[in-house]
Amino acid sequence: MPYAEGRVYHDADAHVMELPEWLPSYADAQYRDSIQPFSLLSTGSKTRIEQMIGRGRLRAGVAAERAGYEAELMTRKSWDAYGAFHREDRARALDLLGFRSQLVFSTFAATQADEAPNVDVSYAAARALTRGIVDFCAADPRLLPVTFVPLTVPERAIAETRFALDAGVKGVTISPLPPSTHSITHPSLHPLYAALEERRVPLLFHVEGHSPRKVAAGFSKNGFEGQTDFHGGGENFTGLTYMAVSQWTEIALAALIFDQVLEKFPRLRVGVIELGAVWVPAWLERLEIVKDTFGRTESRIGQLPMRPTDYVRRQVRVTPYPTEHVGKLIESVGPELLMFSSDYPHVEGGRHPLKRFEASLGARSEREKQGFYSANFEDLMGMSG
Repeated sequence: MPYAEGRVYHDADAHVMELPEWLPSYADAQYRDSIQPFSLLSTGSKTRIEQMIGRGRLRAGVAAERAGYEAELMTRKSWDAYGAFHREDRARALDLLGFRSQLVFSTFAATQADEAPNVDVSYAAARALTRGIVDFCAADPRLLPVTFVPLTVPERAIAETRFALDAGVKGVTISPLPPSTHSITHPSLHPLYAALEERRVPLLFHVEGHSPRKVAAGFSKNGFEGQTDFHGGGENFTGLTYMAVSQWTEIALAALIFDQVLEKFPRLRVGVIELGAVWVPAWLERLEIVKDTFGRTESRIGQLPMRPTDYVRRQVRVTPYPTEHVGKLIESVGPELLMFSSDYPHVEGGRHPLKRFEASLGARSEREKQGFYSANFEDLMGMSG
């Protein structure tokens, strides 16, 4: 009996747990030694993580381990999880999860590309991620690979996006924080959005890829020592991080609306993944205030033929955290914006995300539940229509 049953479920957020050698192994030879390794310290105790990776290497793909994996499908996390980095195991895990499809992000690779020592290594790491994630998802058509493209050099960003689309990616993530030389909405990047729109592949914002910019480092100098984060370590997802996790994406989305990118590319879909959704109601209200107030003096805003919230409802989809009250959010923002996600196999998804979502959905209509679990994802991915 699968974990999710009784309706169609699409999972808008899942991950591969990369091994340390994973990303360099897919890079062009001249860049392999230049790609910086991911930091184990950023995910908690280094010793604990190394032990998990060691156990994962021994168990992955071993028939004798399957019973244990299947019995603890939702309790083993990270490298200990079923199919964390072994693609054939992941296909079997998806059978047990019961999801019709699953967007698959990297865990570390986008940050490795975003924080590379120079632009050449950055784009080499992005291409390696594309190759690696497509290879991982090749085990099962239900696994939908997502890559990351740096926007530092528009011509190269466009080329990498086209390479990724030709390779078979089903989502392209960008950082919401633009380079100093140009906005994410600059006309030089419009061919990137045109290519995504043409292929019906969504533009995505994800918590990975801009994590160092969530909270100014000085806030951690607060006199409280030994505070553990959500994962049990000390340097990753804290309560203050949660308060700020969506800030850059809120601005980036507003820029896509105000600078007329969503107007110019009406079939482009934008997914906001693993950044929560409690910020959405107030953000929608602020968009409308900007239209009515600043639209009087800023022509690009004043000339928008639609209301900002109409662009959002048409083109933007968001995944709430399971700790957020989805039923109240749907009542506030409408039934077309929110999507289900499991965050498998990350610890943030919890041991029973469906139970939490179902509890908060409560008495919402069947149409609203169907939207949350499947229809809104299908619209994001160009599956409907």
